[in-house]
Parts: sequence; C-alpha cells; structure tokens
Amino acid sequence: MGLRARKRSLLHGMIATVCLAAAVGVGSASADPPPASTPPGLADDDAPKVRVLRRDSPLDADAAEAPAQPTPPSRAIEPPTSTLPPLPTAEELARLDAPYKELLRKFRTPNDPGSLGTTVRGRLFGAAELPHDGAHVAVLPGCRERETSFGTPDLVHLIEDASAKVHRRMGGPRMMVGNLSKRDGGHISWSRSHNSGLDADLAFFVTHDGEPVEAPRLMEFGRHLNDLEEAGYTFDVPRNWQLVRSLIDQPDVEVQWLFVSRPLRRALLRHARELGEPTALIDKASRILWQPMDAKPHNDHFHLRIFCPPRDRVEGCSQTGPVWPWVNMWKLPTLTRAAALAEGLNDRQRETRLAALSKLEDLPGTYASPAIAGAWLHDPSTDVRQKALELLLQWGEDTFGLAFALENYIRAPGAGILTEDPSFSSHPRPWNARPGDLAVPMPVPVEARDGRTVRMAYRLIGMLRLDQAASLLAHALRSGRVIDLGGGSGMAERRMAANASRDVMSLELVDPLLNALEDVDPQLRKDALSALRRILNRADGGDLDERVSPAQRAEVVARWRAFWAEHRHESRDELLRLGFKHAGADIADVRGWAAVEPLVRIVGRKDAAGYNADRLLRAITGQWMPMDATSTDREARWTEYFAAHRSEVRDRLEEDAD
Repeated sequence: MGLRARKRSLLHGMIATVCLAAAVGVGSASADPPPASTPPGLADDDAPKVRVLRRDSPLDADAAEAPAQPTPPSRAIEPPTSTLPPLPTAEELARLDAPYKELLRKFRTPNDPGSLGTTVRGRLFGAAELPHDGAHVAVLPGCRERETSFGTPDLVHLIEDASAKVHRRMGGPRMMVGNLSKRDGGHISWSRSHNSGLDADLAFFVTHDGEPVEAPRLMEFGRHLNDLEEAGYTFDVPRNWQLVRSLIDQPDVEVQWLFVSRPLRRALLRHARELGEPTALIDKASRILWQPMDAKPHNDHFHLRIFCPPRDRVEGCSQTGPVWPWVNMWKLPTLTRAAALAEGLNDRQRETRLAALSKLEDLPGTYASPAIAGAWLHDPSTDVRQKALELLLQWGEDTFGLAFALENYIRAPGAGILTEDPSFSSHPRPWNARPGDLAVPMPVPVEARDGRTVRMAYRLIGMLRLDQAASLLAHALRSGRVIDLGGGSGMAERRMAANASRDVMSLELVDPLLNALEDVDPQLRKDALSALRRILNRADGGDLDERVSPAQRAEVVARWRAFWAEHRHESRDELLRLGFKHAGADIADVRGWAAVEPLVRIVGRKDAAGYNADRLLRAITGQWMPMDATSTDREARWTEYFAAHRSEVRDRLEEDAD
C-alpha cells in the first residue's frame, strides 16, 4: 500500500471513530476540551498591558463546588473503560501531515485561502471580498475607496449570513460595514489590527426619529443611546441584539470578540434578558461583548473578531487572547500538525528543536504537552528546556493527557529508583478511549529518565497545579520508593509528593497528608503541614520541626485530625470561606466578582489566606500574576489592578445583580 493510500485509510478510520463518538451522544470533538481563557482582557489592537499566560475562565469559576464527599482510598489514575474503536497514536497522526522539517521551512506559503500571523502583524491569502452593495449588507461609502473590504472566506460568510438573518427576523435597512482588511492583509492606516482578515468594523443599526434607517457613518452613542453629534438618531437595541445573536450563534464560524462600549453592552444584555433568551446564549454574549481596556470605548461600531479557523491555525494563524469554553480547538488538523511538529523535538539540531517549540506554541489544544514536558525534563540545551517550560506554564492545566502521561512516567520502575516499592511502581497503562477523544495522549518519553528527572516531574505537577494528578500524589504520599539523586544520595518519594501537593488544591490529599504529619522526616512533615494549610485554608496548626518535642508534635497532629473530622463533609469553597472569615474577610461567594475587593484586602497576608486569595483573584479576573510572587509583591500588584479596573468590577457586579 502506498503512502497516500495509507494516509487515506488512517483518515477514514479516524472519521469512523469520531462518528461513533458522536453516536453515543457527544457533540463536541473532545470530551475534555480546553477551558476558556482569560477574560475580558485586551485584544492585540487595543494595547494590552499584560501578556495573559493562563486561560482560566472567570465565569466558570462562579459555580459553587459540590459538597465534598468522604475521601476515597487513593489509587492510580484509571481512565474509563470504553468500547470505542482504537484511537490513532501520535506516530500515526504525524504520518498524515508533512515531515516536520518541511513544516519548519521558512517562507512556507499555504496552498488554501486563509490567515497568517496575528491580527496586528499578519497576512491574508486568497481573500474573499465583501460586496459593496449587497442585498442585506453594504460597505459605508467612505470606506469603499480604501479597498479594505477583504477577509477570510469565513469572516465574509459570517457577515453576510448574520445580516440576512437580521433582515429575515426584523426587516428594515441593510447593515453597514466599515473596514475589514486589504486584499493581501498587512497594515491599514485606520487601525492597529485588521491585518489578517479576521476583523471587521460593523456599523450599528440605528433609528432616526423612531424609524429604522441605514447608518450614514460610524455614529457615536452615549449612555442614553442617543447619537452624540446629531439629534434624532438612536441606537436600535432590538436590531443590534439580533445582529449579536446571529453572529455568536453561527455554528460554522466562532466569534472571539465583539468590542463595544459598556453602556451599549448593558443595553443589549438587558434586552436579551427581557426577551427571555436562553441563559447559555446570554452568558456567551456577556463574554464576547466587551469594552476593551486602555483603548477607545467602541461606542461607534462593533469590532468583530473571529477565531483562527483550524485549517489556518496549523499553517501559521496565531491565536491570541481567550479561548471560550464552547470553542472546540481540538480538530484533526490541529492534532496531526502537533504530532508532526512534536517529532522535531527529537532532532539533533538545537535550532530545529527550538523552532518546533515555537510552532507548537501557536497550536491551542496542547495535544503535544507530554512531548514538551519530555523536552523540559531531558533536553541537553538550556534554551530548549526554558522554552518548553514557558509553554507548559502558559497552558497551565489545559493539557490533554499530561497528568496521565506524567503518572506513567513517574510510576515506571527501574531507572532513577534506589529502593523500589512494588505497590507503587507499575508499567505504563494504556489509554482507554472516551467518547469524543480523537487520539491517544502522547507519552512522556522515559528512555532518558533518572532520579533527577523524576523529581522534576513532581515539580512540574506543582508548578502547573495539575489537580488531575491528585490521585497520583495521594498514593505517592504512601510510597516506599527512594529516588536516586546521584552521588549515592537519595530522597524519599513521599517528600517529593508532599512538596507538589502544596499547589494541588484537592481534598483527596487531606488524609494522606495528615498521615505524613507523623513521618520521621522533618522536611516531609513541614511540606505536608504547608500543603494542609493551603488546601484547608487554615492559618493555625503549630509547628512540626525538629525543635518541637514528640509530645507537642502529637498535640499538633491531633488538632489537625480533629479539625478535619469536624469539616470533612464540607466543600472546599466552604473551607475557603471559613478561613477568609478568620482572616477578616466575610465573603459569601468566594468565586464571584463581589469577592474581588475583599480578596484584594487580604492578598498580602503571608499565610494560607493570602495564597488562596491570590489563586481566586486569578480565576475570577483571568489576570496573569507571577506564581512565585512574595506576599508584598502580590499585594502591590493586585492593589494596582483593582485601582485600574474598579469600573470593570462594578460592571460585573451589576450583571450579577441583573
């Protein structure tokens, strides 16, 4: 069978797998899609002040946790059993794409129409043109001679489709449009963005003396919805809401942003609630509609931006900003490209390995994260290891299969282990397909493993705050293995697990950590105590170092066990509230926007309350802050943030009240 036939056969097998996954009731392309990213921050063209590295969803965090259940016995991560057909491996996926050296070749031009680069430094190939005088949409006269009516086929299709839907629902005038991009993309004089065919300026629907009319220009509207320059013109809330609805509810093209001023945004969302629109649609609109910070308020037009389509992402369309929960970035083109580029991480040339990492950075979905973790653990080049770690920290917990792959890596017997523990060590477990999975997770390569890299793997779990690894850590806290650190010295694996547990906030770890408080190793006791303070958000607890007598240590342990016996059936949110109350902050909903101001007041504390306040502020606001910041630095950074974004927090509180 020839190469082309083999590729066709494998692709048909994948399609059959995906179809079967859909048949068992899974609509998305992945059962575990990456969560949404940073919210409400700036787009490229709106002068962002901070590069967002994590992709936490502030609104997902508003949901209260379910009541905690009694901690089950710790065990290895067991993927669910499945009757789905076998999934393709990374090696099989890579064969569907070009060799990595071809993919890394400079000046490679895509064959199909699409977008390259970013919205502020990008190009456009095979552009589609928006007609100047369409049936339901037209380009503003002042923009026609600019020759900026070009975009990706997806963007032009979305604009035409949305305008037609508004007309079918409400009739009335055509939708007027300003700038898209030039035919080949690149800089335009009227905006910092619009470089890559993913942006469009949409004029508002307006009324004049109560009658719907075509907007004569981009008209500025104030908080009372009246034009600021010419009397008689009003922001047409019903038609503009239908436009928003049509844009964000289109199944084939995903919208990332509709920038618009706060007063107009509030009017649109209020109208949607009055209409009784579905809650999910309103929530979706509340994220996509946003007034960018440190930029013009967008009170004269909608700035529409769509996501890079999957076919463009793999060719170099660079996605920046948030990825919303409903956006499926796990498409076959993305997985095959990631698998092919990951093979470049084994190239002999340092420059090639760095180039492969740079390309992988532009592929959301993080399918290659285990291979990138392998580069951080094993690569001989400091530059490569640093770049690999930057990518992993950028993706955070949004890493398909990484916790499972790290568990297989850590549990493997043999290299790097001074003293074995058969009850903990195990050979790699197979991944059982779940509905919606498109591929088997990549492994973390074990060929070059030693005791030092095992220790680094535990550190990575902590740095990435991989809550999915809680079961592994709970079991490792009872491990009898001793890890070889070289030179005849070793370290108990329990200590490595306790240290990683300090940043994995899972109640599953409480019981094994309580047992670790009685260990003979003073450093293990210290790390276990630190982890318990953070997980349970408790400042009290005494000390367990060598200076404390055995009787005093026993008293400290007894207090911790008594506290857990009293509170073990509470959720972690309830434990957080209790700890914050002791710290002087009485917060009803620790994950809502009302918590921001009281959390900022206590984030400078040096105890568990300050640590947890910092983590919650990151989750609520979506802002990136250094993980290793001192308490003084945390306080300064969050105080500055709150002063600069007080109005944004107020808007969020008003939305919650509505």
